[in-house]
Amino acid sequence: MKFGDAKVDPYISLEVAVEVSALTTHGRVVREPSCVAKLRTDLERIASAKDRGMQLTKENNLPGAQYGFGYLPEYFKDGSGPETSTYDFEHVFFVLYFLEDPKFLHLSLNHCDGNYNARTGIWTRGDLQISIQSLKDAVQNRIAELGISEAMLFEYFATPSSWQEDRVYYALSFEERMLRFKQGATL
Repeated sequence: MKFGDAKVDPYISLEVAVEVSALTTHGRVVREPSCVAKLRTDLERIASAKDRGMQLTKENNLPGAQYGFGYLPEYFKDGSGPETSTYDFEHVFFVLYFLEDPKFLHLSLNHCDGNYNARTGIWTRGDLQISIQSLKDAVQNRIAELGISEAMLFEYFATPSSWQEDRVYYALSFEERMLRFKQGATL
């Protein structure tokens, strides 16, 4: 995306300390530019966004809460490996629905008709068995197919929005929404 003559790459964050102050042995303050810079990779952004998203779900769905689903701690516990909890399973199906994956759209709308076992990482619906890894692979394939930024997608999910903002966003066509992820536009 462009701001004036500057080109901004929305996929990398850069944090730089501008100056460092130090006292010399004579008591004078010396300011030097710092050479410390921290690049945040897409993988770090995705991991951070997933953590924030889970934390928001936990905070808004405590057992006994007036609103929300009252998830017990087991809902967030991994079973057969990392990111295999029931929370992760339902989130993967939500992402497939959000991305309108044609192979999984019907199942994503009806995933509660089956049974997910976090200990095995397998979702069963009748004779059909699908591993959570297969669903994660489907998300990766759909992201690549659409040509969108995975980091921006998960950052969008981890950022609370008002119903007014959601109303404006979901009034857009699917193509317009995905174009925003491609262009790095503010969602």
